Amino acid sequence: MKMAGFYDESISNGLGWRAVLFVSGCPHHCPGCHNQAAQDYNYGEEFNKAEILQRIQSNSILKGITISGGEPLRQYEFTKEWKFY
Repeated sequence: MKMAGFYDESISNGLGWRAVLFVSGCPHHCPGCHNQAAQDYNYGEEFNKAEILQRIQSNSILKGITISGGEPLRQYEFTKEWKFY
C-alpha cells in the first residue's frame, strides 16, 4: 500500500478540521479525474501507519480523518482499520 499524499489539517475534505490520507490506486480512470497520478497503484511512497496515527492523535483540533484517493474502497482491508479515527 502506498500513500499518494497526506494533509495534517484540512477543512475542505469533510466536516470540521480533518487529516486527509490519499491512497494510491484506482481502476476507474474517470474522465476529468482531479488526481490522475494516484490512479497508479505504485504511485507515491511507502508510509508508516503508526507515524501517521501519531501525527493525527497529537493534533487536538482534528475531528477525524478522511481517506481519499485514488480509490479507497479498492483498498478495503487497509481502510477499514481506520474507522475509529
